[in-house]
Amino acid sequence: MANTTADKLQGVINSKAALGQVISSHGGTVPQTFAGYPAALGNTIDAAAQNARLVAFDDINSPTYSGAITFRNSTAIRNYICYGMAYVTSVSAPNATSIGNYAFYGNTSLQSCNFPKVKSLGEGAFYNCRFAAISFPAGLTSIGIRAFQNCTHLTSFESNTLPTIPDSAFESCTQLTSFTATSATSIGNNALYSCHALLSVNLPNVATVGSDAFANCSNIESLSLPAATNLGTHSLASMGKLASVNLPNVVTVGQQAISYNAALTSLSLPAATSIGAYAFRNNPAMETLNLPVSTELPNFSIQSARALSSLSVPACRTLTTPWGTSYNVNYCSPLLVSLSLPAIETISARAFGRSATQIFTPNLADLYIPNKTVAQVKAMANYATWYLPTTCTIHASDGDFTYGS
Repeated sequence: MANTTADKLQGVINSKAALGQVISSHGGTVPQTFAGYPAALGNTIDAAAQNARLVAFDDINSPTYSGAITFRNSTAIRNYICYGMAYVTSVSAPNATSIGNYAFYGNTSLQSCNFPKVKSLGEGAFYNCRFAAISFPAGLTSIGIRAFQNCTHLTSFESNTLPTIPDSAFESCTQLTSFTATSATSIGNNALYSCHALLSVNLPNVATVGSDAFANCSNIESLSLPAATNLGTHSLASMGKLASVNLPNVVTVGQQAISYNAALTSLSLPAATSIGAYAFRNNPAMETLNLPVSTELPNFSIQSARALSSLSVPACRTLTTPWGTSYNVNYCSPLLVSLSLPAIETISARAFGRSATQIFTPNLADLYIPNKTVAQVKAMANYATWYLPTTCTIHASDGDFTYGS
């Protein structure tokens, strides 16, 4: 057999061999058999050998192979190089600085990884792998979308060099319990979606939280995002055990951003000025809501806030059907007995009820509108169809009167 690497690779391709022994880039021969099976590219794959991937790795999914791969000289692991190689148990790339798109997709037996110099991961690089831990000592500077998606055995991740966590990067990592990315300033859509075991999150510098970023993380009890300014749609939704959040700098709250959280008891957003529809929908245990600078309480924003007893919206100028437009007893806030609207200018029709007999705040006893006189309150648009309880006392700047009077 010829002695050039190209000739050796061609011999492997022609024989449609499976992964077996070692081809060196500088000498040696290609064995014809290995452990009774056709031979091939071997436990060490050089950068040159990567070119033969599509044919030379044809049979790697057969149960005849189980073992390790070392990319000895490669500085860049190519896209799809080990795609679907379900029986590889360990991979080492001592000189690689980057790993391409879907390079190790579906390597479900992969347990050990050695990437001492890698700083960049492509899209889906480790999608659907099963290792419990992985580290990048050189410090990751970028990872592609879906880089670790569905790595269902990964238990922790830590980085102090990543500037961003992209879309679906860790989606459905169902055994992930802790996540730290101290340098990240954004976390993308679905980035940690359905990480059911997640307990601890450390993201001190994240400003932008994408849609569904933490949605369905059902075991997080407390979440602090001190630098966050923007919450995307559903970003903190359906988090079953979430009892408290720290969001001191959030300005924009997307639709249903903090919704369907059965354990959340209180919420304060001291900097929020833009609130999306349904923003706090179906938080049935939420007792207090504090929105000191928001000028609007929009549609459906507090629907199903069954435990709500304290609602603070001192800057609110517009109240737009916050409990919704259709009536159900579960949509109501029966514990809310007092509400102050010192800056209010507009209250929409059906703001407090669907009708005179279907009232969302059935026990509201006191409504304070100190910026208007009695006459001005009664002259406000939609006054007759606010549908307050008829016994509710409205406190105006020049006197008090009952809504039913």
